[in-house]
Amino acid sequence: MAAVKTGLGTEKSSRLNRTSVLLLKCLGFIFAIFFFCEFLVYYLVIIQCHWPNPKTETIPNPTTPLKAIFLSDTHLLGEITGHWFDKLRREWQMERAYQSAIWLLQPDIVFILGDIFDEGKWSNSKAWENDVARFQAMFRHPPHTELLVVVGNHDIGFHYEMTVHKLNRFEKAFNLTSGKVVSRKGINFVLVNSVALEGDNCKICRAAEDQILEVSRQLSCSRMKNHPDSVKKCRNVLPVPPSAPILLQHYPLYRTSDSECTGEDAPSPEEKNLLFKEKYDVLSQYASQKVWFTANHTLL
Repeated sequence: MAAVKTGLGTEKSSRLNRTSVLLLKCLGFIFAIFFFCEFLVYYLVIIQCHWPNPKTETIPNPTTPLKAIFLSDTHLLGEITGHWFDKLRREWQMERAYQSAIWLLQPDIVFILGDIFDEGKWSNSKAWENDVARFQAMFRHPPHTELLVVVGNHDIGFHYEMTVHKLNRFEKAFNLTSGKVVSRKGINFVLVNSVALEGDNCKICRAAEDQILEVSRQLSCSRMKNHPDSVKKCRNVLPVPPSAPILLQHYPLYRTSDSECTGEDAPSPEEKNLLFKEKYDVLSQYASQKVWFTANHTLL
């Protein structure tokens, strides 16, 4: 009987060991799948991206190329309509994609072109502070990389919702003023609050248009150094490189549709011919023409 009991105990112990090994293998397999899908896959995809190699041999006195990444519409969910699990899932994916790109590509500067938050137009002070803190944690970056943002309609509200308070708290959170020129390595970027380009002479709209005119004057002075009146008219103007500006704003300039868009990011054939609504999908024709004119003509 003792021998039989010993044999039964050994067999039972062997089954438990096999079950434990199988369970460990299953857990290891699940962990490997989770690690690949939630962490490693971002590196495997982004490592296929490369910076273009500019041909500098034909350029006199070439400078180091500026490596810039452009993002838009991160739409961090808020406390009103954002479900906690949806927020957790989306923000993890955005954070991993962003951090992987920063680590692999080592950009000099990152621009986010508006609608950083989904509920900035509604958020009270506490919710706003929480959203900003989450953004800063997700989009952290090393000291050698600069992050600049442009305001969008979901950050401060559509034209009829935006207020000076909302605009000021956005600019304070990101230490940035709309309607200015940012120059990096000889390249001029013009940051515009396109939400305010309504053309109805509201307080914020007047300020935005005045800022664009000042930017135009600044750019004009940079290109008119040999003009006889430049010394007098550009005395108090901060100099910038004499290069064509790159306009950065949330709303696109006016166009009737995406019918002429081609390439990998082009919309589907069904969406290409959908007409855009002025002051909602795109800037109005008036605002687009005014921005284009002031950015490309001298005011001296």
